[in-house]
Amino acid sequence: MNSKIAEQISSIHLKIKQIKLKNEELESQRLKNIEEINSLKTEVETLQNKLIECNSFRDELQNEVQNLQEKIQQANTSDNKEKKEEDIYQLVREIEYCIEKLKK
Repeated sequence: MNSKIAEQISSIHLKIKQIKLKNEELESQRLKNIEEINSLKTEVETLQNKLIECNSFRDELQNEVQNLQEKIQQANTSDNKEKKEEDIYQLVREIEYCIEKLKK
């Protein structure tokens, strides 16, 4: 009878050890998951900031394009040939500037 009780106690101790090991594994995995989540949050934040920058740059370029379109329209309607050539030359420089900006 005592040996049976001793076996049951031993079995219970073994189960407790197994449960503790499993808990340690789960806790370790939980900590890894938290780390990964934090890393992903940082990555998302970085990407959101880049998106904001890109949207701002896009808006800036759209304004530049609109300004250039207006200047082209003005140059096309100008009667003065010298003024027209000067305006076109200025537009070319502004377009080159925009292209350089895009390259960055």
